[in-house]
Amino acid sequence: MRDPISGQDIGRTIACGNPDRTPAPALMPWPDDVYLQGGGRGLVFRRNPAEGEAGSYTTAFVEAFVVGSFLRGEGPTIADAEKSCWDSYQRLLHCPGPTGEHSWKPGRTLRSGFDPYRNGAGFCEHCNAFRSGLFTAEELGQFCQTCGEPTMWHYERDADGVDRFLCETHTPRDPRLDDLADGELDESALHEVLTALAAPSRRDTESTSTHRPEETP
Repeated sequence: MRDPISGQDIGRTIACGNPDRTPAPALMPWPDDVYLQGGGRGLVFRRNPAEGEAGSYTTAFVEAFVVGSFLRGEGPTIADAEKSCWDSYQRLLHCPGPTGEHSWKPGRTLRSGFDPYRNGAGFCEHCNAFRSGLFTAEELGQFCQTCGEPTMWHYERDADGVDRFLCETHTPRDPRLDDLADGELDESALHEVLTALAAPSRRDTESTSTHRPEETP
C-alpha cells in the first residue's frame, strides 16, 4: 500500500490522525492501490437526525480510497470499522442484488425522496455501492444555459425549483477570488467566499473531511 502523496510503500497500515500519527495495522487483505485512513474518535454529524436522536456522535472509523469509489466503515474499534469498510468493499466487487450485477442510478433514494447527484457519480439501487464517473453530463441532461454545452461545472436552483447549469466559461467569477490569489483578502471576506463556495447549491464533490451520514431508505 502506498502513500498517495509521497508514493512511499507504507505496508498494510491505516493512517490515523492520533497525536503521534502512529498508523494502525490493516487486518484485511486490501489491494496495494487502496489507501486507508481512519481514527478512534471521529466526529459524525447527522444530516437529518430522527426524533430523539442526537445531532452528532463519535465513533472509530476507517475510510478506503478505492479507484473510482470511496468507502467508509464505523465501529466500536478501528478493527471493527475496518471490517465494516471491508464488507462495503466486497459489496462493491460482488453486488448481493438479485442478478449479481450493480444497477447504477445517478443518486440515491432517501426517506425524504430521491437525492440526485450531478457530478457523474452514482449508487447501486441494490446494495448502495458508490462509484464515480458513471454518467456523462449529456446522460444527466445537464447543459449550460448560456452556450448549450454539456457541463458538470456549476448548478444552482432558482426560486421555482428549477436547476440552472453553467459551464466554466459562463459561470460568473467572484472578483474576491482574484484578491485571494493576490493575498489581499481579509479574514472576514475570506470567510464569505468559502461559505459561498460551500453552499448546498454547488456540489462539486461528494467527499468531505467531516463525514455526514445520510438517511437510509
